[in-house]
Amino acid sequence: MARLAIGRPVHGEVHSTNASSGVEIILYTSGGIAVDTIGATERLIVTSVRFVAVVSADTYVHVGTSASTPAAGEFVMRGTFAANGGFAGPLDENYVGAKGSLPFITAASGVADAFLTGFISEV
Repeated sequence: MARLAIGRPVHGEVHSTNASSGVEIILYTSGGIAVDTIGATERLIVTSVRFVAVVSADTYVHVGTSASTPAAGEFVMRGTFAANGGFAGPLDENYVGAKGSLPFITAASGVADAFLTGFISEV
């Protein structure tokens, strides 16, 4: 995996059959290179989110330091969705993650797909 040049766009994706305790959404550059870390002086800016809860469940995407315990202010999108329901679209306002934080998805059912777009910004 690699570090990302500041300001370059990223997209994140994950398919998980075990997201009930949270799973990291892997970030990639437009060339398909996985980004393994966001530096201590960098922030992930999320511009759009798409996710599907395969089974009816409370599902959320957050940017934080823990996959299983999001803190106040870390939620990007949250809701309870019917089977194969979810959310797709741009955010009304860009979500600015905390310094050094990574994106995660949690689905109470355990099964979820997630995609996001955004970029890395230096603080």
